[in-house]
Amino acid sequence: MLADPGFASERGLGYDFGRLRGELSWVRRQATIDAAGSSWTVGPFRPSVSRDSPKVSSNSGFASIYLDLPVSGTRLIPYLGGGLGVTALQTSPTTIQLRRFSSSFGGSGKLPAYQAKVGLAYRSSPRTDLFAEAAFQGSPSRSQGSLERSPLINWGLRFGLRWRFGGPVKAPAPVATP
Repeated sequence: MLADPGFASERGLGYDFGRLRGELSWVRRQATIDAAGSSWTVGPFRPSVSRDSPKVSSNSGFASIYLDLPVSGTRLIPYLGGGLGVTALQTSPTTIQLRRFSSSFGGSGKLPAYQAKVGLAYRSSPRTDLFAEAAFQGSPSRSQGSLERSPLINWGLRFGLRWRFGGPVKAPAPVATP
């Protein structure tokens, strides 16, 4: 089945070690299943497919590491990183019926998860960064009864604010003057 891009939100808490950052994060994602993009066949037959509500949602927890790649003389900080975690997936109940035979599936399950990110942060003050990042999130394929589920793959763009609590205030990177 295909799903629209949906909406994702992320919250995290981490520690800045200098060029390395560690983070524990929670990602909530919701999307609508694209019924037009779904194609079902059983041998030469095309069964009828019904869904109670065409939705899919996931809640993921990740432990991640990021590497900051500061550029001297600027407040821009490119970074990359990745993490491992778990995704709790919730799918709409779906019934496939072919003549007098029917099969239902859906519900929830937990899967191992992984993510990778590449981004650009702007040090707006000694305690805050504004950032934009490209994020990839995935989970491996799995079997559910006689049904084989394809891997969960999500791509997205995220924008946000990073705040530093306590500790010594890091001075913003100097701005080059002509």
